[in-house]
Amino acid sequence: MGSSGYAGKIPIWQKEIEDAINAGKEIPFTNLDERSKNWMLGRRSTSSSCAELSFNKSETQEVGQKIAQIQAQVTEGSFVPDREHDILTKALGNPEHPGQTRGKGSKVPWKMGFPQDAQV
Repeated sequence: MGSSGYAGKIPIWQKEIEDAINAGKEIPFTNLDERSKNWMLGRRSTSSSCAELSFNKSETQEVGQKIAQIQAQVTEGSFVPDREHDILTKALGNPEHPGQTRGKGSKVPWKMGFPQDAQV
């Protein structure tokens, strides 16, 4: 992602997604939560677009497929995300780091990464 990390890339990705939607392209991950979407965009191959995500590593491709499967479970109601026990954490299969929020940046603490749960 470069030295700007998620903070520098998120506005670029938002613009890219907006441009793709305006061009009539279907975005496959529009219903994903922000963390999962950012994680996938941050790991896509540099030659892929937001409308046609591809990954250089097979492990990343597998996590992307798991994210899609878990999102389907959320849609049908069989999985309810809860703060750091969300789609991304379940797909990765390891717990969230206590001092940072994946998909937001290495310097983003949980209170900022999960603002809807700041009172918990």
